[in-house]
Amino acid sequence: MIALPVIKTHWTATFTMGLKSQISITADTDRRQLPHGLHMDALFGNMIAESNLIYKPDFYISDATKCFVTGGPDLGTLREPGIVLASSDVVANDVTGLALLKTLGTGPKIQDHSVWSQPQIKRAVELGLGYAAGKK
Repeated sequence: MIALPVIKTHWTATFTMGLKSQISITADTDRRQLPHGLHMDALFGNMIAESNLIYKPDFYISDATKCFVTGGPDLGTLREPGIVLASSDVVANDVTGLALLKTLGTGPKIQDHSVWSQPQIKRAVELGLGYAAGKK
């Protein structure tokens, strides 16, 4: 299975890329039950990473031809880097996407923190997802 996520900021998940694509395939009624919002970044980020234990795509092709660098997922500051990322490693995919957002100039939740400190990434590495997990 190939996942086709987009690279952009997201008001509840901070960012949406390969890891978050597993939440995006969840039914709307179930997705609305997930804890997100003010002061829920770490919990929601952990849950996003954990959802990747259930089903793992074989390959990710991530669209950054256009991406929101603030706001998102529907409205925000749009940039057009014209890039597509491809990887079999969801963590590598997402840290590269985060580095791209930082290069383009994004909001403080991403810009002011290491890509490795993002809750989704940190938990994914703890769970053994991606190549970086073997390098702890």
